[in-house]
Amino acid sequence: MDKRISIEELEGNVFFWYYYLCWFRGYDAENELNIDEALEVMQIDTEDFANWEQFFFPPKTDDEVLRYITEDLTEELSIHIQFRSNAIVFFLNDNYIGNLGGHFEAWFFTLDELKSFARYPLLFLLFMPMLGITAEQKQETLTLVAKHLTAIPVFADHALYIASCITNGLVMTNGFIQHDALGFINDQNHSVRNINQYPAGKEDFTVLNRILKQFVQEN
Repeated sequence: MDKRISIEELEGNVFFWYYYLCWFRGYDAENELNIDEALEVMQIDTEDFANWEQFFFPPKTDDEVLRYITEDLTEELSIHIQFRSNAIVFFLNDNYIGNLGGHFEAWFFTLDELKSFARYPLLFLLFMPMLGITAEQKQETLTLVAKHLTAIPVFADHALYIASCITNGLVMTNGFIQHDALGFINDQNHSVRNINQYPAGKEDFTVLNRILKQFVQEN
């Protein structure tokens, strides 16, 4: 079985996106539901989903990485997402930028950085859990997320509700800091962009910030 997942495989793949969104940190604040509970509005057939999961992911082996997505976006920027049995792990170029799993960590893209992925709609959705926003950006983010969800027909009827749950999980306690030498950093817990927690990563911060700044300007 080819472990690489093509972007084409994800277009309209209901079960994949249901599986993927269940990893998010979103929630329905009003009804006190975690994202996986909120996604029950999609009325996914559990038996069909279990069959898809068995087919989509290989039987457990000694290899930690079950499947992966990798794409070159520019000469300087590539993305890599690993699907493991207990986590989803994200990389820009060869740099680890976070994971969805037991010990959540995120690079925390700025909203402008994630918006620059909009020309690649499915990549926008894939990197959404790595986004960090301020409370003031919540409405703009909700609108953007809902728009991208409607690109997948099964979400159309519930896009606004699911987008609101996702957006709830993206709000940071602290915003971003423009560091003269490093570029955008923050002091948010669980942030790979936090130089207090990752002092050894300063060189990586500088390089990735430069590449992302150029990517934003070009997109």
